[in-house]
Amino acid sequence: MRYLIWLLRFALFILLLGLAIKNNQPVTLHYFLHLQWSTSLAMLLLLFFMLGVLVTAFALFFNVLQQRREIARLHAALQAQIKLTAVPESGQMSFTSIV
Repeated sequence: MRYLIWLLRFALFILLLGLAIKNNQPVTLHYFLHLQWSTSLAMLLLLFFMLGVLVTAFALFFNVLQQRREIARLHAALQAQIKLTAVPESGQMSFTSIV
């Protein structure tokens, strides 16, 4: 299984390398106020892909933090509920004595 994963990674790398080699034409990105930036198409695609990954990771980071806070709050509420419903030591009955 490990070798299959490495083979798939290598194949993906070769495909992306071929894409980058075939798309090395210069492109110009035009901004507002007559600003522009010239680079290869492969570099521009890589830049925007990485930017998309970073934006997605940033958005998920806050979602994970919110979920962790909710889990901590629910855990604290559960622990408080367990303490409230605990039977005192002196009056504790075993399940065998009930039957």
